[in-house]
Amino acid sequence: MNRLSLLLILGLWPATRVLSHEDDPDVTSEHRDLRGAAKAAVWSGNTTLMDALLKAGLQVNKPVDPEDGQTVLHVAVSARKPDMIRHLLAKGADPLALDYYNDKPVDDLARCSDEKELNGCLEALKRELAGHDRRMLDEIPVPVWREVLGQPAKTPDPLAPPVKDAPPPLVIFISINDLDPVPEMKPVLDAHYPGWRPGSLIEPAEPPANARHGSIIRDKKTKEFGEHVQITLAGSSSTSIRQEDKSLLAKLARGWIAPAYEFKVRTTRGGAMNGGGWAGHVVLLNGYWIKLGTFGWDE
Repeated sequence: MNRLSLLLILGLWPATRVLSHEDDPDVTSEHRDLRGAAKAAVWSGNTTLMDALLKAGLQVNKPVDPEDGQTVLHVAVSARKPDMIRHLLAKGADPLALDYYNDKPVDDLARCSDEKELNGCLEALKRELAGHDRRMLDEIPVPVWREVLGQPAKTPDPLAPPVKDAPPPLVIFISINDLDPVPEMKPVLDAHYPGWRPGSLIEPAEPPANARHGSIIRDKKTKEFGEHVQITLAGSSSTSIRQEDKSLLAKLARGWIAPAYEFKVRTTRGGAMNGGGWAGHVVLLNGYWIKLGTFGWDE
């Protein structure tokens, strides 16, 4: 073992700065002390050091970077270290762990610009589909919904002071493929759009003269104005990923003819040019559903 490795294990190398907003009670003090060493071990490809850190208390599926929430497996993919990726997976690293930006380790490969590194990391990450991957919700795989909807909404802070002169919140109406969401979608939509209502409740209306929201749609019953979230999601193929996505991963997916779903999420306050959104494909590659060819727009 070299001098750097020894310093890292003994905690004499500068550790990652601990931020005050960290609030995960399951993260141990040992893990916090070893995070900086863990990242150094990954970037140097030192699996012996990584084993020593895991034995010393490093938690393989907890963030080693408190700013972005990346685990050691995220870092290994970013560092393009296939051998370290395999080693961490063998040690129990979760290939579906999400960082604070809702990215899995494999998602970083969309930024890979070296074909050899891309293929090496993608092969090292390869996984078999599990039961959860095959679970369907409204005839769409659950992981696809997660890619489209992202992280659930955060619960408002009941102790926060009110925002001065803030307008009353708009009602959220939701349609999926131009229909009201099926009952089985309710728990998912409740988490992402608290208080949502089905799109069939919408009626057109002119807002009051002093309204600041700009919406021309409202609830037929309560007359509350709102926004309409229009989700479209349909089976497709990776060959349909837009050519504007020049990433190597998108190029690879187009050549593989992999299963995919095309999605669009548009939010509007009514009218043809009064909204915006984002769209793209969710593609199945080597056991992962990955967003590719995404783009956003304003109307």
